[in-house]
Amino acid sequence: MARPELEALARFATGVGRRYMMLLSVVLGRLDVVLDGLPEHDPSRPDLAEAHAAAGQLSELTRMILATGRSSPLQPSIVDLADLLAGVASGIRPILPPTVDLVVDLTPQPSLAFVDAKQLEGGIAELVMNALEAMPNGGMLRLGTQRLEPRGRWPAATDLPTPAGLVAVIVADTGLGMAPRTRHRAEEPFFTTKPGRGVGLGLSAVRGFVEQSGGQFELRSRPGRGTAVRLVFPRSARRPGAR
Repeated sequence: MARPELEALARFATGVGRRYMMLLSVVLGRLDVVLDGLPEHDPSRPDLAEAHAAAGQLSELTRMILATGRSSPLQPSIVDLADLLAGVASGIRPILPPTVDLVVDLTPQPSLAFVDAKQLEGGIAELVMNALEAMPNGGMLRLGTQRLEPRGRWPAATDLPTPAGLVAVIVADTGLGMAPRTRHRAEEPFFTTKPGRGVGLGLSAVRGFVEQSGGQFELRSRPGRGTAVRLVFPRSARRPGAR
């Protein structure tokens, strides 16, 4: 098979995989809530546990499909992050559980960056899935964009070259949050906060893509206060469609 065909197949697999992962995140999250609320000897627990295990295995298989898509070379172009995030929000809104409120906060001005749009969408999907799993009893999911000056609110962002400033994508939740020890390990490739039931957070892959794109990955989390992830990129002065 010619290389262009392989790359097309990888991108198709990535698109399908992201949709599956979104749906599976909802299924696994609801099963978690039900299992956590059942008495230990409830007769329905074995069947629900088996369903949870099967969904977890399917989730792991889907992550393998996504890894295949991520292994293809990046194809960056000038992307308006606000437009991209608006599209992601429209896609996930119908599948969110009723206990989760979606808040979308986008900059009115163009937030342009030179990135691979499909890979960025996949990274945002990973972050959204983690956020949903961190809110088993509901909460608020926030998707947003920012335009930042070189000396922004998060000092780490000043490490980037910023002739035109910075632009960022934010995915935040009001979920369980992470203790410092958990936060320290969160970006390990196979680390999960649910041993025996989790399938990994996927943060290492997201961080790898962001840094490969010349950007910076930033994570903040506190127990009981939720988690916020920010993907920061140098702002582009060129227009969408340019390469």
